[in-house]
Amino acid sequence: MSAAEELEEIVGPVMMREIVGRYGGRELYIKPEPLPDEPLTVLLGLGLAEKVALRFSGESIEIPMDTTHRRVGRNQMICAEYLKGSSHKALVKKWGLCARQIRYILADGGVTKPRAELKTRKSA
Repeated sequence: MSAAEELEEIVGPVMMREIVGRYGGRELYIKPEPLPDEPLTVLLGLGLAEKVALRFSGESIEIPMDTTHRRVGRNQMICAEYLKGSSHKALVKKWGLCARQIRYILADGGVTKPRAELKTRKSA
């Protein structure tokens, strides 16, 4: 798990979007003790900033660019939809991607075809 993913677990997805919007594409240094007037503390609130400082004290976290963050979320949704039964063709149409991109996203997400789908295709 990347540091940015760990940060998102601490602050939640809504606040992470705020962080990405403000700091995306840069490294964010986490001070050991957040001060009330620091921009990150103002954004998160003192309590949440202290939780972040407790985990990442003195570290720099690479914050993904906004487009990267959205793409990761999109890819997770594509994998989830496929596991729920959506076909490649339906995913291509819904997301406006080519079939090869869908295959790469599913492979990168560790998603493989369910056995039932493989048997159905062989018998057809």
